[in-house]
Amino acid sequence: MGWSLRTLILTMVLVGCGGGESEVLPIGFVNRTQQSGADLWTIWKSAQQSLARKVAQSSSAL
Repeated sequence: MGWSLRTLILTMVLVGCGGGESEVLPIGFVNRTQQSGADLWTIWKSAQQSLARKVAQSSSAL
């Protein structure tokens, strides 16, 4: 089987796997919690700061 025939077959297979148009998925997530978006943002920032402190403490202990 020649290179161009293999390329043609592979191209046809890949194009056939496209599945057509799909619905655009939303970016982010749906908040199904009791907290508001602002509350979740505050919790997220607090968790990031806590993790950063723990990483800094563990790296200074080395």
